[in-house]
Amino acid sequence: MNKMIKGSVAGATGIVLLMGGFGTYALWSDSADMEASKVTSGELDIAAGDVHWNDLSTQGTDDWDPNNSNHLVVPGDTITRTQTFAVKGTGKNLEGTVTFAPGAETNNAIGVDVDVTSDNAEVTETAAGSNNFAFDAPFSTGTMKVVVTYTLPQSTDGQVGQNVTASIAESTLTIAQTR
Repeated sequence: MNKMIKGSVAGATGIVLLMGGFGTYALWSDSADMEASKVTSGELDIAAGDVHWNDLSTQGTDDWDPNNSNHLVVPGDTITRTQTFAVKGTGKNLEGTVTFAPGAETNNAIGVDVDVTSDNAEVTETAAGSNNFAFDAPFSTGTMKVVVTYTLPQSTDGQVGQNVTASIAESTLTIAQTR
């Protein structure tokens, strides 16, 4: 028999065997499903709250309205402006800072003092009187309070301090993650 015919018969026989199911070619396999999973992110937020003005002077009427033309300070007066800020921080490894950046002050004869405090023990001032805070544990929620105190000292005499305006420009309280 011719070699070409023998090769054709052998090839045809192989094709017939494969197509006819006389033999299969397979390797072992298996599969398993990965369960669905998720992670949820935390939160870092600060929101400005209400502002309250207060007259701390001996004869003061308690409430103070800076827009009332009859509410003008005189020597011996102390006026406060208090604004609250709600802070929130959640997350397993959350660390950060709360920083106060005061605006420019114009005070002439009226003294201006700014004090920032936190009601949350985990948000602590980095140095006494710095108005800057740090936290190194998830602190959940808290309240920061910024108090601006305007004082025209009792000792102001003559015509010193008359018709002047003391002010502090817009200031910023920023909460930021450090890790």
